[in-house]
Amino acid sequence: MRSEDQVEMRSLPIFAGVARDHVDQMLRVSYLQRFPAHVELVREKEPADYVYQVKSGAVRSYKLLSDGRRQIGVAPPISAGCSQKKNSRLG
Repeated sequence: MRSEDQVEMRSLPIFAGVARDHVDQMLRVSYLQRFPAHVELVREKEPADYVYQVKSGAVRSYKLLSDGRRQIGVAPPISAGCSQKKNSRLG
């Protein structure tokens, strides 16, 4: 991950209270990746290969209910200027 991206990522609320050396260690093995719209990242009941942090755009999640309906949630990016509580609208 580029150093300017690391600076931005360190300032995210998700890392508040985490020791800097722990954050730095995690960021050393992290990278930014862009996905086109409508790409499936994770399926329910399958193990995830990565932990995703949305930097821009949004992520839609859904669950198929037993009656065939879909329950949909949208997660906006968590940015340095927003609190995690404000952005925790998933579900």
